[in-house]
Amino acid sequence: MSTATVWLDIETIPTAWTLTEGYAATLERVPSNYSKPDSIARWVAEHMAETWKRTALDPLLAQVVCISAAVEDEKPTTWYGDAPGPLVDGLAAFLRDVSDHRIAGWHVLWDVDVLRWQAARCGCGDLGRLLPTRRYDVLDVHEADILSRGRIGLVKAAAACGLAGKVDGIHGGDVWRLWGAGERAKVAEYCAGDVRLARDVAIATGVWAPNRERS
Repeated sequence: MSTATVWLDIETIPTAWTLTEGYAATLERVPSNYSKPDSIARWVAEHMAETWKRTALDPLLAQVVCISAAVEDEKPTTWYGDAPGPLVDGLAAFLRDVSDHRIAGWHVLWDVDVLRWQAARCGCGDLGRLLPTRRYDVLDVHEADILSRGRIGLVKAAAACGLAGKVDGIHGGDVWRLWGAGERAKVAEYCAGDVRLARDVAIATGVWAPNRERS
């Protein structure tokens, strides 16, 4: 049996923490040239919101609110909600049905890292075992020697291939705002759209093709 490619994308929002936790995390970022207690307190107050928003991009802290996955060129399956546990369990059940697989996507190594830590926090060890170490990031083909100089965005890559952009012009930075506004279905649609778009870019650039022989 041949190896199946599972295309994957996730969406995250900032972690849920108390004021005390937020203050402590921001305190760690205070520049070394701040020494007076009053100036430190003002700096922390001014930067606490920024510190909190940054946690959406921290694999150790980010809260996963949406996961979308598709086997080969099939339609994506999407899970979303405020509680990460059911989403993690949903992906784990999905991957159990794909006997031998590799994970693919756009900057998917980050997604996999986030999911491993989220699964650990949710007590879902199965997902960690089901996320194989054999991964395939589309970017590895296009910018293997320039990753240290910057990241190619999916929108730009799609445009270069003559493909349509993201769903309704939404970008990753909009997810937290949309989620907070109750636009959960729109976030889910956006996540599934990124699965399809990354796959389309891979096909258009000739670095991947559906496995028609998979059984």
